[in-house]
Amino acid sequence: NDASGKKQYFNGKIGMVTSLGDEEIEVTCPDDAEKIIVKKEIWENIKYKLDTTNNTLLEEPIGSFTQWPLRLAWAITIHKSQGLTFTQVAIDGAKSFVAGQLYVALSRCTTLDGITLLSKIDKSALHTNLAIQDYMKEASNVDTQLLFNMAQQHYAIEVLMELYSFGKIQNFALQLQQLIAANRGAYNSNTCIAIYNDEQLINKLQIFATRFQQELEGIVKNNTTEALSSPLLQERTSKANAYFAPHIVQLIKNLKAYSIALDSKMLSAETDAILSDIYVELITKYHFYKASSGAFSIDNYFARKASLHIDPYKPNTYAIGKFYSAPPESHHPKLYMLLSAMRDEICQQTGAEVYRVANKKTIIEMSNYLPCSNAEIVFISGFGEAKARQFGDSFTEIIETYCHENSLESTITQHPKFKGVKVKKAKQEERITKDKIKEEHGVSATVFESLNQFLDGGTVEHIAQARGFSVGTIEGHLADAIYAGKLPIHKVMIASKLEFIQNKIADKLDLNTAELKAILGEAVTYSELRIAMAHLSRVQES
Repeated sequence: NDASGKKQYFNGKIGMVTSLGDEEIEVTCPDDAEKIIVKKEIWENIKYKLDTTNNTLLEEPIGSFTQWPLRLAWAITIHKSQGLTFTQVAIDGAKSFVAGQLYVALSRCTTLDGITLLSKIDKSALHTNLAIQDYMKEASNVDTQLLFNMAQQHYAIEVLMELYSFGKIQNFALQLQQLIAANRGAYNSNTCIAIYNDEQLINKLQIFATRFQQELEGIVKNNTTEALSSPLLQERTSKANAYFAPHIVQLIKNLKAYSIALDSKMLSAETDAILSDIYVELITKYHFYKASSGAFSIDNYFARKASLHIDPYKPNTYAIGKFYSAPPESHHPKLYMLLSAMRDEICQQTGAEVYRVANKKTIIEMSNYLPCSNAEIVFISGFGEAKARQFGDSFTEIIETYCHENSLESTITQHPKFKGVKVKKAKQEERITKDKIKEEHGVSATVFESLNQFLDGGTVEHIAQARGFSVGTIEGHLADAIYAGKLPIHKVMIASKLEFIQNKIADKLDLNTAELKAILGEAVTYSELRIAMAHLSRVQES
């Protein structure tokens, strides 16, 4: 069929090719005044899936092929012709052997004048399906209109019963509880309690819904034909709506208030999917309960369904960017938040998952035991020597600054992993050296080392490889050096790039990194943004 919408040709239309080209083929048809220019068509195999966030169907192409929409007009069997349309057809149907075969052949043509019979059709070619004959005999003795009305009534009652069932929501809530049970410690305790309480409320609503369904069954059983329009049913459904609607509003409010920050993308995706399913079911029921008035009917039901608008709610339980209050286990909540922000920044720069950099337990331990060097941070759960080399400095610098501002000392020796390891002297020497460099040069020892290698001609990639750090960490060192006035911005960033960033964000430095990145778009990387922010902050402060 003509995909252009011009309807120049259709399945089975016959013509003659009068010109062949690489890009198009010219076809002349007997009944058309103008020639048809045929071009290659792309045919796609489409898979459909439901977007549960807004309850719409999405098309996903899973394959395609390109071809000329032409086929040589050789003779074909009657079976092969099914579904085609012809303006002229020559039929040899004398030996038809299946019920409906001759009908298919004759009905391919658009007019009687276009049909040419090549053989005589006699009774032996006419076959009737015995199943159809038996059905017609039986149907003649049945009041089909009555059957249709009963089926329609039965379907309407099923829809009504489903409307007052919380079974689906109950199943989703159970799935969420099973997910929490299988991943103990991933969800904070307050949220687990909130989810459990909501599940209990859903179970309570299902108990009441089951009782109400039994009441509905009694009403329709005693008065089936007029049950759906009876005043009694209308009265009972109105009261049920008034009871269920406020509870649904509360559940939706609770759902949106869950404080979930998960370290695993996979676990986060599973949690988000369940929360989204629960939300869609809740908001759909609330829509019907709130809009319900008058007698129930299938027409009214589908009219309400068509008018349903689900407010956008896309749960995001992945830990990056989740700045909830620090957990009660953390002795220093402010430090916990600073370390979480650094973890998020590293994840955004490197693309690493949260648990590969620093999960919740790791950050809690860092904020409690205050490791101020790589020699100390290796005792923190989730940190080994390799990770300490890669990310340690980014965290210990924050901890060291926090300790200095609050007159605190590292308590790493109290960590269960610390078994009298003789690192005290080494720590003291390391700290003396660090303090001396910081005092003389205004930057930390690790930043100073990266800066020196950069000024000696080393690239960011080579420095990262040589020091065992990520590229993002070295770029962070250079940003710190720029902010301290030890490295001119022009040695790291070209003027046009800096000017572009400055024009976009110079008056927005109070926003966080993610917000600024959203303003700049793909034209600027996180590393470039961090370096530019260091320069702009220094200029602003001076």
